[in-house]
Amino acid sequence: MAVEPEDVGALADAIVHGAEERLVADLTRALVDGLADGIIGGSQAEALEALARANRARLDQILAEHASKVSGEVRSRTLAALERADARDVSDLEAYYGAAAVARAMDGASAAWAEISHQTALGLAEIVARQNVAMAGAAERLWYEVAGDAIAARNLGVEPLDRILARAVCRIAAHGVETIDYKSGIMSQIDVAVRRHVVSQASQAGGRMTLARLAAIGHDLVITSAHYGARPSHAEWQGRPCCVSGPKLVGGVQYPGLVQLTGYGGVGGLKGVNCRHSIGPYYPGVTELPDLSFPRESGHFGMTSEECYEAMQRQRELERRVRGTKREIVAMEQAGIGLETPRYAQKRLLLGRQQQALRKHCEESGLVRNYPREKAYGVGAQPRALRAAAKAKAAGRYRHPASQERIDALASGALAGVRFSAPPTYNGRIRTPGLTKVGYDGDGRKYAGPVYIGKQAKPGDAELVDTILHEELEARIWLNRHGSERYWRLNSAGDDERHAYIQKIIDRYVRMKGIS
Repeated sequence: MAVEPEDVGALADAIVHGAEERLVADLTRALVDGLADGIIGGSQAEALEALARANRARLDQILAEHASKVSGEVRSRTLAALERADARDVSDLEAYYGAAAVARAMDGASAAWAEISHQTALGLAEIVARQNVAMAGAAERLWYEVAGDAIAARNLGVEPLDRILARAVCRIAAHGVETIDYKSGIMSQIDVAVRRHVVSQASQAGGRMTLARLAAIGHDLVITSAHYGARPSHAEWQGRPCCVSGPKLVGGVQYPGLVQLTGYGGVGGLKGVNCRHSIGPYYPGVTELPDLSFPRESGHFGMTSEECYEAMQRQRELERRVRGTKREIVAMEQAGIGLETPRYAQKRLLLGRQQQALRKHCEESGLVRNYPREKAYGVGAQPRALRAAAKAKAAGRYRHPASQERIDALASGALAGVRFSAPPTYNGRIRTPGLTKVGYDGDGRKYAGPVYIGKQAKPGDAELVDTILHEELEARIWLNRHGSERYWRLNSAGDDERHAYIQKIIDRYVRMKGIS
């Protein structure tokens, strides 16, 4: 059955979130850091030119540092996926024709299929490399434009520096990792572009290999996979048997040609852009045809396949909005912008509304939320939404100062049994009762800390204990999410669900210890 849809998806995920994402993360950090330095420190044209040269050199250095790792990973993963698919094709044919017949038909042809795999892996690595170069070039041009506009605004003196910087880094976050497709001229986020190329190239290569195997043994009838929620233009032909060589009468049955039925070879047809349908041999009287009305799925979701497609497209759009807002929030945090800046607070509130809209859409449609698709690309720690109530608290409710002495006394007294992921540190400047920094270090290892404890909503040790334990549990959920299904779900869930769980644990601990 060639490269199955789930195989293509897994390959795309592995490539997009491997060495490629580490390249994008480094590039994003360099862009934001350079932008902050330029706006804060450079006020003259000469200074901007010098910063631009340094920025260009840094981007080139990042590309060079990551190029071999990205290309090597693309080649090895693509080759492995195609080899697995080819072995599955041979096994399927052997089950029908017998191992001896398949061996005779394929004798001496193994090198040809190996060459298809090799050339596809090599070609895909070259495509990704070109996209990365285009991304760096576009980022360099955008950086110069954004930095110039921001410095001009600063020199005019009509806006505060933090507002100018926030607007600038949001532009970098939104468009700094875009790349251009040289054939279509369309600009896309780099992860979207790479995923599209991986899906198309791997699927097409798998299709060529399957058809070559079938041709070698003289098998002309094929059938495509079929799935609920397929795009309407593909739903018309999925799951219908056809003939590779063209329209033909076989066993008294007239079969359409593969190209005529599916548009195979065209951009919008079978194995075209973003098409994951697979091709497999069709055996009349043996192969069971799929029920294209999808009664089980339609009954479960309460909608037709086409309606499901529309609902999934809406979900993808809502996910893109969430990812975009998260990137802007992370970029502002990296530039030192926080709740004291209106644009940052607005983005955090916007994220909450976007996540609520996505949650509501999935509940109404019956679709499952795909949390990995909601994660901002190329950043470590994923930002949390800020509710309006939380913003109000930050503006005035947290006014009771604590101290490092009180925190240390509680850590060695009432909380002596707690093994802290990072020592809680007092910081009266933060606008929340507690703040835990989480992310990945340069070697890709998870970290949590520093853990800051700020001013509290109420005086007394009970409130301070609650905050310290809350931040520790936030850190543990982040650090242990890969080893715990519950923590994985909580880390990806909304604030309400995660905070409710944390509060339940805190209340139980406080009762057990008799803390009041």
